[in-house]
Amino acid sequence: MREIQRWSRAEDAVIRRYRDQGAYRIRKQLRTMCGTDRTIEAIRMRASRKGVSLAKYRQCDVCGAVLNSHNNSGKCPDCNLADRIENMQQRKRHLESLERKEADTELRRIYNAERQAVRRMENRLKKSSEKNTAL
Repeated sequence: MREIQRWSRAEDAVIRRYRDQGAYRIRKQLRTMCGTDRTIEAIRMRASRKGVSLAKYRQCDVCGAVLNSHNNSGKCPDCNLADRIENMQQRKRHLESLERKEADTELRRIYNAERQAVRRMENRLKKSSEKNTAL
């Protein structure tokens, strides 16, 4: 029968340090850094007892913020919103150039809808940044 090993502070530190990379990566790091061979179940149980979440997180491609949800863009909500606003502004400039060339009423309707969408997104971004600075 295998002897029960007590958890060291160094092992707990490794769990906290590599928590966002999952239990398998923590096991690998425990072997190299502490020289202990813990099972995946033991690592998960110890993390649970210490209140450490082992959920895998990604980083935003633009600002490096930690993402807790998976979206297709790979960006945090603020960077994604800013990117969408930039795309809408490009479409707005394109539609404005068409409007200058005596665009028909359908294009004017599209332009007005796009302009309103850009304003809403800008207001939403402004409110979001004000809320973040207030915290």
